[in-house]
Amino acid sequence: MNAGELEQYRTDLALAYAGTGSFHPAETPLGEVTAGIREMISSYLTDAEVFYQREDLVNEYAALLYVHGWFDAALYLGYIEGKSPDPLLPGDLIIPCDLHDRLVEKHDRYDQMLRDALGSIEVAPETGSPLYAAATFIRKKGEDAVRNESSVAAYVSELGSLSYGYGWIDAGLRAGLFRITANPHLFTTETDR
Repeated sequence: MNAGELEQYRTDLALAYAGTGSFHPAETPLGEVTAGIREMISSYLTDAEVFYQREDLVNEYAALLYVHGWFDAALYLGYIEGKSPDPLLPGDLIIPCDLHDRLVEKHDRYDQMLRDALGSIEVAPETGSPLYAAATFIRKKGEDAVRNESSVAAYVSELGSLSYGYGWIDAGLRAGLFRITANPHLFTTETDR
């Protein structure tokens, strides 16, 4: 994959999001959650565009996969309706040599952050509830994103997986499926802590 493919992915993701709809009235709690999810998706699509303009492939890629996690979680939970493109999890994104240190730093930081985030939440809905099943599914998405490979060659695809999984976790938290038990600074939601 190259910068052109990443640009196409950003375009495909933005077009897919633009084609979504939602049916929750804005004045309802579900409407408020939908609005918050939409705000996050829009914000990170904008961030990805800024990173593209700066030719920062590492941050552009991480932002796109993070927003894609939010997008897919919102579709799964029924907050929006539409169709998602396949996540772009390459094995061979060409990262310029001057960005390798940034890639390694970002990968290692996101890996630790996601591990800490998973240890800082608990499923909120009661066992047997459809929302409990949704929360455990989303938690598994986050857990599956954490890998134990140490090859620098795998860092690009792992960074994508970590970002995508974190997007699912943050969207699930925004939807009220998790309780934060520690480290609220790791999440993109407001808390009373």
